[in-house]
Amino acid sequence: MKKIVALIVATSITVMAGAALAAQANLSVTANVTGVCSITGGTLAFGELTPLTAPLVTANSAGVAVACTNGTAYTLGADKGTASDPGVLTNGSSNIDYTISFTGSGTGTGSPVAVPIMGTIAAGTYKDATPGTYTDTIVLTVTP
Repeated sequence: MKKIVALIVATSITVMAGAALAAQANLSVTANVTGVCSITGGTLAFGELTPLTAPLVTANSAGVAVACTNGTAYTLGADKGTASDPGVLTNGSSNIDYTISFTGSGTGTGSPVAVPIMGTIAAGTYKDATPGTYTDTIVLTVTP
C-alpha cells in the first residue's frame, strides 16, 4: 500500500510540476489585401459612313470593363492609337479624324464594371474619304 501511495504522490508532483512550467504567448495573424485592377478591351464601331452627306457620327463602345479590388480608386487612360496623331482612323493614305471621351476615374467594386467610351466623327470630316475599311487601335490602361 505504501508503494501505491508513493506512486500517487510522485505522479501528483510530476503533474503539478508540469502545470507550473506552462506558459502562454500570442500568435499575431495578418493578411494584406492588395489594391489591384484589370481591364478588358472591347470595340468602338462607327459603322457605315456616307461621304456624300457626311453627317456627324457617334458610337458607343461595347465590352470595355474595369475590375478593381473593392474600394480601390483607379484612373483610366488611353494612348494615341496606332496612327502618329491621336484619333485617326487610317486606310492606306486616307485618314478620318475622330475623338473619344470617357470617365477617367472611379472606385472598384470587386466586380467588373462596364466603362462606356463614346466616339465622335465630326460632320464633313470624311466627305473626301476613299472607300474601304478604316482602323485604329487604342491601348487602354487602368492604374490603381
